[in-house]
Formats: sequence, C-alpha cells, structure tokens
Amino acid sequence: MWEQTKSDWILGLSADSKGTGLFLIISPTLDDVWNVRKFAKKDIGYQQCVNLGFQIQALTIKWVPHTVKTYNELLKTKCDNENCKRSCVEPGCLCHPVLKKCVGEPVEEF
Repeated sequence: MWEQTKSDWILGLSADSKGTGLFLIISPTLDDVWNVRKFAKKDIGYQQCVNLGFQIQALTIKWVPHTVKTYNELLKTKCDNENCKRSCVEPGCLCHPVLKKCVGEPVEEF
C-alpha cells in the first residue's frame, strides 16, 4: 500500500483529529491495476485510515485532515490526469502507483 499523506498534515495534530480517508483500489469487476476506483471515508482519524487501507487492500491511501480541506471540498477536486511521482499537489487527488497520473473524480463514498 502506497501512503500519500503529507507528513506536515499529521504533525501537531492530536490522536483524535478527524479528516477524510481517500483510497484507490483495483476495481472488483476487473482484476487489472489500470482499472481503479476511488473511495472516500469521512470523519476518520489517521490511524483508522491506515488500518482501513490495509483491510481493503488499497493500492494507495491519503488522509486529509479537516484543517486542510473538508470532505465536501475533497469530493469536488479536479485532478485532470496530471503527472505525479510520489503524490499529487491537490489534497483530493491520489497518484496512481503504476500510471503515475493523478486520480480525482469520480469518488464513491464508504
């Protein structure tokens, strides 16, 4: 699992700080790393996000605290298939680990 949470988002936050977990998973209908789905889980803590990522076998995860962007703001993020290396500039985008492209919409809710 590729963790894309920015370290400065976590520093100084309490263990009970809430945010949004973003998850990129292989589409269950197509067993192919090119076909992915993006999910969002609102109001979870950082460690909950990491644990859920392992549990659902996510390709990549990102936890975005509410102090950076709200859940509703993240759902509206446009990524425009930008190139990426480690992570995407926009908090609501996830870097596809194989294609090295930012994935945004559509987002499905847990």
